[in-house]
Amino acid sequence: MGMLLKYIHVDKDEFRLIKVGCYELLLHPSVYPPSEDTFFLFDTLDFFINSLKLKVVAEPCTGSGLVSIRIASLGANLLASDLNFLACYVAKENLKKNTLYYNVNVVCGNVLDFVRGGSLSYIVCNPPYLPDERKDLDRFLWWNGGEDGVELIEKLIASAKNTLKRGGGLLFLASNLTNLTRIKNLLVKSGFSLKQTVAKDLGEEQLIVFYSTKES
Repeated sequence: MGMLLKYIHVDKDEFRLIKVGCYELLLHPSVYPPSEDTFFLFDTLDFFINSLKLKVVAEPCTGSGLVSIRIASLGANLLASDLNFLACYVAKENLKKNTLYYNVNVVCGNVLDFVRGGSLSYIVCNPPYLPDERKDLDRFLWWNGGEDGVELIEKLIASAKNTLKRGGGLLFLASNLTNLTRIKNLLVKSGFSLKQTVAKDLGEEQLIVFYSTKES
């Protein structure tokens, strides 16, 4: 299990409160704030998943926890995680603020390394997906998906293969700037069936949500 304890001593004045729809969110500068991709994934949950009542769901890379809030509101038993210690703190506080911390665990760690095999019904993730070839970048940058944008997505798919039940769903977001061909090949090689994708045009970039199920 990996842990990022880079941000331990923080000033309470660094935190701020915002309102997103009917939700109140605590934010910190070191934590990825709700953005266009967050809202897109948030909105597509209902499109792909009919019900999460009593389903065991994981959301790695939870960030501020907005998507986790939506998953918890649908009745799931939720495991949210992030490498950033402060993201875990913020996500936990936001779930509490919105009275959705029942049946929720927030863990600071690597992508599903700590989940028992075959225990999850769904995995939902907004991972770092933008490509960058520079080797000197902080590997924990919100957007840094490695050379072709697939570095963390590859780990996500490998973890999903081990942790999802047969027939379980993997829902994650990428971009047309990501190596989409490689993503599709990784899904097939790992025993997933790509059921559907939904795209959102942002002008210079296109966001893409993948929905796959584990077939073997």
